[in-house]
Amino acid sequence: MRNATFRRRAASSPFPALALLVVLAVTSCSPSATIGPTRSPTETSTAAANAETHDAIDSGRILFAVEGDTGSGGTELRVLEGSDLTRVVTGDPTMAHVGWAGGDAIVYDSEPTPGRRVFRRPDYHDETAEPVAPDAPAGSADAGASPDGTMVAFAASMPSDGRAVGLSVVPTSGGELVAITPPNADQTLLPFDDNPSFSPDGRKIVYLRVSAVSEEGEPRMGDVLVVDVGGGTPQLISSDIPYPGPPRFSPDGGQVLFHQRSASAAGLSLWVVPASGGEPRELFAVPPHANAFNADWSPDGSQLVFEWYQDGWDRNELRVSNLDGSAMRTIWRGMGRTTAETPDWTE
Repeated sequence: MRNATFRRRAASSPFPALALLVVLAVTSCSPSATIGPTRSPTETSTAAANAETHDAIDSGRILFAVEGDTGSGGTELRVLEGSDLTRVVTGDPTMAHVGWAGGDAIVYDSEPTPGRRVFRRPDYHDETAEPVAPDAPAGSADAGASPDGTMVAFAASMPSDGRAVGLSVVPTSGGELVAITPPNADQTLLPFDDNPSFSPDGRKIVYLRVSAVSEEGEPRMGDVLVVDVGGGTPQLISSDIPYPGPPRFSPDGGQVLFHQRSASAAGLSLWVVPASGGEPRELFAVPPHANAFNADWSPDGSQLVFEWYQDGWDRNELRVSNLDGSAMRTIWRGMGRTTAETPDWTE
């Protein structure tokens, strides 16, 4: 099953070398797992400019986490809006899988005490956070919020009792926890369901069903499925995907974006498949020894933001491009031994 240490330290990197650098960088910082800033919680891009560079985006806001040798003892947040980059110091070395949850609210998973949980901050600037589902199994992670922020879906597939629990949905205001995909009947660890993401109308959830993992605990083979937010029989929309990444509905709900093994090289590239099912299509080729992964749509669906990594780098960077890969450019580049994780682009 997924390695908890790898997942905590380098939440979304499919590359062992890059993940190891982030592990070493984080463990060299303060081990404190306190939720809350260790210094002024919000700083502008001017304060962060000595360590990183960024470029403007045309519309909306992109939220992402920065892991590794941040210098603050934990994962940090960035929000890029226009040409402004906001830096938020969290003081939490175990924060991962950050996403928007309506307005300025965010959801993420963390492990301030043994047993990973999903948390929500009503305002990403503020250290105040509450567990989304206090009674959920330990090992809950990979949360995604509905577009209006009223519901959160998450995976609970690293529980302490050794079962793959599946996906659950819970109201952000509190309420009944609803299991929407069942646990494995035979109590096995594989397959497991992961990376849930809501449709634009909030009625459906797309997710990965992972059938094989690498030594580092990352998906090596899996399927993409869609299920109603209340549960029911899932619909298979793409199967036997090599090295699959988090699926995301397009803003019009008609397509699903994810990463997988490139058709022409050994790296990762970005693909789409009709939300009703069909043949996946690679959006653009990546050069040898390069990888495009962990992508999201722009609010109007005309562009993509994604992580970019090349063999031998000690960091990654964020890039945006048109859907066919044209007009590709770097919008964030960190210092050595840092990575940008799980970009989430909203209006």
